[in-house]
Formats: sequence, structure tokens, C-alpha cells
Amino acid sequence: DLPGTMVITSAGATASGRVVFEDGEKPDTRLFVRTAATVPGATFSNTSVGVNPDMSFSTSGLTERQTFRLGAVPDGWFLKSVTHRGVDITDSGYEFKPGGRVSGLQILLTRPATTLTGVAQGERGEPTGDYSVVAFSSDRNKWGYLTRFVRSARPDQDGRFTIRGLPPDDYLVVAVEYLESGQEFDPEQLRAWEGSATKVSLGEGGKQSVTLSLAR
Repeated sequence: DLPGTMVITSAGATASGRVVFEDGEKPDTRLFVRTAATVPGATFSNTSVGVNPDMSFSTSGLTERQTFRLGAVPDGWFLKSVTHRGVDITDSGYEFKPGGRVSGLQILLTRPATTLTGVAQGERGEPTGDYSVVAFSSDRNKWGYLTRFVRSARPDQDGRFTIRGLPPDDYLVVAVEYLESGQEFDPEQLRAWEGSATKVSLGEGGKQSVTLSLAR
């Protein structure tokens, strides 16, 4: 220890709430709630806690702004929203103060999911199975770290890609020959793709199919 140095620590906050399934039917599986900071490199620790049989949960040691997600969403279900006393905090997260106690969180899951499918073509219009696709919101304010509004996918053995569970929104979709890990979350790269992307609109539970040309 350095002479004359004092380290002051403060207790993290606690948060409690419930997981709700929209049609009232809950799957017979163990659930976990995880928290994550809304910005990379924040001074925090991720937490993961089990959900009780009555679908309640409580977690502690929270600092700064955190988002809430299920660790593994049951098959056939998708995240619809996270709210705190009626206010949507799904993507903005909640700002925790040292020692605070926050209740009334709700993680809502739904069955109807958006589905985006399609294929990509080469420069001569020929089908290709070697590509990556990125779907991103047309609203730049929804880009960012760990955003739900940007997703990437690879095609299956038939050359067709599928992205399920995007939040309802207007999207831009682009196919590229090569995608570096995490490149789809780079705002500069997304802006570069805007001009060559295909526009699609996904309503709640909506389905869209597109044919894309490889971006150069």
C-alpha cells in the first residue's frame, strides 16, 4: 500500500423484479437473469442470478448503468421488453446509485418473433453461399454496444440466411463476402453500408424475405 493512500468503496445497488411470459404459460426450464453495462470497459462486474419458481429474481452488487437479459431464452420465446415501473429500459438500461434498492423490474418474453430470411447473389446475379449478412436499424440512434437492433448471420447449406427475434423496426440489410468479428457494431462501417443496403420493415411477429447483392 502507498503511504497516505485511502481506498473508499461503496456498496453496490440491489434490483428485484419478475420474468413474465406474455401468454401466461411458462416453460419448465431453469432461468437466469444477467446484467451487463451499456458501455464497454465500464467499471462493473456482470451478474447472473437464478430466477425463482414464482418467476421473481433479485440481484445485488450493481453499479453504473446496466441492462437486463435472460441468460438463455427458452426455445420459441423472444425478449419483448424490459421495464421498470412501466418505463421501457430494454436498451437504455438503468442507472444504479451506490447502496440503492430498485424494485419493480419486469422482463417480458413473447412468442411472436420477427423473421428475416433471404439469399445473396454475386456480381453476375449467380447464387452464392459464401457470405455474411448484417441487418441494422435505419435509425442511427439505435446503433451501439450490445444493441438488439444490429444482427449478423451466415447462410445455411442451401445458401439461405435466417435472422429471428429482431425488435420490430425499419432495417437496412447488407450481404458482404467477409465480416470481421464485431465489425457489425462499428458505426462507421454501418454508415458505409447504408448506401448499398436493402430496406425492410418488420412489424411485431412480421416476416420478410429479401434477395441481396454482395456489397463491394
